[in-house]
Formats: sequence, structure tokens, C-alpha cells
Amino acid sequence: MTADARLSALRRSVFSDAVAAVKPGRPIKVTTYVLAAPGVDADATHSLLAEHARSRGWVVHREHFTDEPAGGPLPLRPQFNIACRRAGAGFVDGVLTTGRGAMPATDEAYEA
Repeated sequence: MTADARLSALRRSVFSDAVAAVKPGRPIKVTTYVLAAPGVDADATHSLLAEHARSRGWVVHREHFTDEPAGGPLPLRPQFNIACRRAGAGFVDGVLTTGRGAMPATDEAYEA
């Protein structure tokens, strides 16, 4: 199995487990996160993510998070870290983003 395939399978498994852990009848709560490269309309991206969440029946938390990379191969993502802490603290069930590109760059960091 390739690293990408293994991480995709792990992501699906973690997602399924997280959804199953939500008490039946309680809506799934998410926050949105955008890694806004130059020229990206972060507000519009948050809106699209929120629309996607609502189409799945999820509740979108009022707080959303945006990082704008300062450059370099591994930009700091303080807002991503805050979003993850909100999920870890139980304020939301998950962090919704546009794709893997918004996540930490290395496979090891992504897996953790």
C-alpha cells in the first residue's frame, strides 16, 4: 500500500469513528479552516465550506480560522492549531477544510 493510500484509508477510518462517536440525534458541529494562499478569497472559501457542511446536515460553529502563509516550504499555521484545539476541547466535532494541502505538509504530521 502506498503512503497516500494508507493515509486515505486512515482518514476515512478516523472520520467514520468520529461520526459514529457523536450521540445519536445530536448534530455534528464543525468549524472551517482555510489556508489562504495569495489571491484566495478566504471569506468565500469559508462560505463554500459552510455550505458543504450544511448540505450534509452539520452545524457550522460561528468561529472560523484562516492562516495566510508568510512563505517558505512549511508555513506556520497558528490558526490551524487553534482550530484543532477547539476540536480537542469538544467545542466542535471536527475541522472542515478544502483538502490535504491545508494540513501539515509531512505525512508523519498529517498522520499524527
